[in-house]
Amino acid sequence: LSPVDRSRLSATAVEVLWKDAGTESAGCVIRPAPGLLDEADAPAYRADRVADAGSRVDRERAVAELTDAARRMRPGTGDGRALLWLRAACDLTEHADARDLVLQQYGTTAYLACDYATGRAAGESLLRNPGPALSDLDLQEAAFLVVAVTANQRDWATMSRLATAYWWDGLPVPAMAKVTGRALALCHLSRWREATQLLQHNETVWN
Repeated sequence: LSPVDRSRLSATAVEVLWKDAGTESAGCVIRPAPGLLDEADAPAYRADRVADAGSRVDRERAVAELTDAARRMRPGTGDGRALLWLRAACDLTEHADARDLVLQQYGTTAYLACDYATGRAAGESLLRNPGPALSDLDLQEAAFLVVAVTANQRDWATMSRLATAYWWDGLPVPAMAKVTGRALALCHLSRWREATQLLQHNETVWN
């Protein structure tokens, strides 16, 4: 099947699944034919179809289902699928503040899946263009994510840049995220004295 045909068929399947779910919630339980799909695989199959359907189905409901399915997936059991669902959810999210929350989940999931390039891209995107839905702690977490994935990539040239005030000063994020992110980078470079001095001089910012 071509991508377009697969998207159309998936959209049809999703509409049927959603209609059946609505009928079941109204009190009429519709049970699948035995042997067609293992009950444990049903949520993942449904999320796959929603991701394939894309904008052919209700966007808001699709995003809710995709993010929920990714959240329920245990790390190490289906990381590739969870990342695919979250990437689709990012593409389907129409409002910037909601997209930031999905992107935050995408970055964390990528880190846990050892997809460090994706995690770093998600974290940097949050830091460079943060929306109103993100709190100061969310942005600090994004800063830590960028530093952590850089360390796991053993990209010490980039880590050296993350240890400079210049890299952080241009970002539209709270001082807490800048100071603690830079301090963490210094620690990864074993520049303990500089990290200590930075934190001491900015204690009111992060404490």
